Amino acid sequence: MGGVNPNGQDTLVDLEAVIAAEIEHLRQRRGGLGEWSDLRGPLNGVAVDANPLAELFSDAANIAWTGRPSLFGIALSGGGIRSATFSLGVLQSLAAKGLFHQSHYLSTVSGGGYTGGCFNAMNATPPEGQKKGMAAVFAHTAYQQESAAFRHLRAYSRFLAPSGAADTLRMVAQPLVGTVTNLLVLLSLMLFVAAVGGMLSFIRPVAWPWLGAAIGLTWFSALGIWMQFQQCDPLDQRDKIGGWLGWSLVFLAVMVFWDIQPKLIHWLFSPETDWTQWTFWGLTPTAIATFLAKRVQGQGARLRMKLLLVAVGTVVPLAVLYGYLWLASQIVLEVPTWWHFTTGIAALDWCLAYGIGGLILGFATKLVNLNITSPHRFYRDRISRAYIFRQADNGNDIQSLDELKLSKLQHPDFRAPYPIINATLNVSTAGGGKHLAEMVRHAEWFMFSKLYIGAPSTGFRPTTEMEDRDPYVNLATAVAISGAAASPNMGQIDLPELRMLMTLLNVRLGYWLPNPAKTGTGRMDALTLLRTEMVGAVSSKGDFVNVSDGGHVENLGVYALIQRQCRLIIASDAEADGGYDLPALTNLIRMIRIDMGLFLTFDKDEMAELKAGKRHWLVGHIYYSDNRQGLLLYLKASMTGDEDPTVLAYQKEYPAFPHESTADQFFSEQQFEAYRWLGYHVANKAVSGLNL
Repeated sequence: MGGVNPNGQDTLVDLEAVIAAEIEHLRQRRGGLGEWSDLRGPLNGVAVDANPLAELFSDAANIAWTGRPSLFGIALSGGGIRSATFSLGVLQSLAAKGLFHQSHYLSTVSGGGYTGGCFNAMNATPPEGQKKGMAAVFAHTAYQQESAAFRHLRAYSRFLAPSGAADTLRMVAQPLVGTVTNLLVLLSLMLFVAAVGGMLSFIRPVAWPWLGAAIGLTWFSALGIWMQFQQCDPLDQRDKIGGWLGWSLVFLAVMVFWDIQPKLIHWLFSPETDWTQWTFWGLTPTAIATFLAKRVQGQGARLRMKLLLVAVGTVVPLAVLYGYLWLASQIVLEVPTWWHFTTGIAALDWCLAYGIGGLILGFATKLVNLNITSPHRFYRDRISRAYIFRQADNGNDIQSLDELKLSKLQHPDFRAPYPIINATLNVSTAGGGKHLAEMVRHAEWFMFSKLYIGAPSTGFRPTTEMEDRDPYVNLATAVAISGAAASPNMGQIDLPELRMLMTLLNVRLGYWLPNPAKTGTGRMDALTLLRTEMVGAVSSKGDFVNVSDGGHVENLGVYALIQRQCRLIIASDAEADGGYDLPALTNLIRMIRIDMGLFLTFDKDEMAELKAGKRHWLVGHIYYSDNRQGLLLYLKASMTGDEDPTVLAYQKEYPAFPHESTADQFFSEQQFEAYRWLGYHVANKAVSGLNL
């Protein structure tokens, strides 16, 4: 287990130390970052109206940036394989212009991370004798056949099921096994609860039909009276007592349920049950739901969707309640057992059976790794097969790099950008979160990189130590976590009504990672973590933290680059945005204003032109301290009518292009080429004033 350096000092650091270490790493590999010698030359003599990047090196800008590292970052947005393919074209264009070779950072999110992961892998283990990195392998060169690496990416455009039926069956079977495992984990708890609850109902006195309600009301009243005498206490003490009063309502509900449980069990499961009751109680909620749906038709789509989510979300709690009552009914109704060795009392037989069964399953769940039983493992392996590889020395074959560690990225002979893989740390007040951002966003920015892994609230732990603590942590795993789009806890995309349903059905692409804040991590408790996912009680305090898609907090990958105060940022945005509302960009503007006190502005007329389909890119100004300004070249997946005929032909056939659904992860050759070529075209047009 990692946690301390050889001198016995804790290795946990803050973000400021992380950035300082990155810059030192870049200085050792790249030389003087303040000189910008490679980029300044091509920009000299380029008029501002020919290319707005020329203003990077105005006299005023150079004075303001004196003594500060001039950093250049490239960001690739989320958006599944749509973004991965568009980003591939963007990077090809930037490589052809010499810009990718000069960049200091490559920050990726979700689908953009597929392509970013590929470049990171290629640059970590270059072909023998190859010194120019990905530019030589992926460059778009006329009159030459595509490289083996590029042909591989094209062949795996259906990366989730590239081999057809076999992969499709695995895509169904592997999550199904995880669903069964989740149910068994839950059953271990339900057996214990049913044993206790069933016996309490079996032995409770008939003479006191509302004993539970009386106990609950007594406790609730006692707390209420006590509060009347605590009004002069400090605020924290009053809040604590108020919290106890709130939880006493839960206690009261449990005690009332104890009262009605025997009646409910007899009504549901006794042989005398009148099934017309089922018909009545089934049709009544349906009629009420239909009535409400019609009433809210004029209230807006959001309210209708909320009601639908609540309706769907109640299915699992009701199913769990029914399962518990059925288990308890075997005790309450004294159903005869089917095994031979008995105590002679059916209720006690069932109670003992539940206890033993729960104990056995409980021990078995200690061996369960929720990261393996979830679809994460399948998703990660498909990404690894399609994107994490190297081109063999002979130039014709592909070699998998499935086990490539993050700490092994960046070959010393390559001038490749430093990798930042963005994810989301899911947090909540239910899990102990106290910061306002945690309560509102339910999320915090999380990072995987060559040197450090972590988030501001957990601190950052050296990547080598995190790799020691979790042997599954590597490049492919980090890319899969960054692209974990569907999960019970999804940061700012908060769907509390569906958490339990998504957890039990194993819609869990997120990952339970050892907490960087801890110096060591114990064994994963599947039952505890599964319950945490169900109720959304995730936090940054436990031995494990829940991390998911970086788009659940910021979907452009630019946030991390502004944290590092990059002077130039080129961002590729290919998220689904058919209305050109620019949600990822506006979210970024809001977040950096709140979190960093920084401002990002764009020309309103240019934004209107982009939304009207008259331009592909925007130039934004980032206002740092000390009169320093940075530039953000924002490249949008968009159509203006000047694209290649193959791109125009594809859009004519599929009008939703280039914003087809992210759910479509099975690209045809025509589709792949349309997105790739559009990315190349957009980037090429945006930097056309550069002659590198």
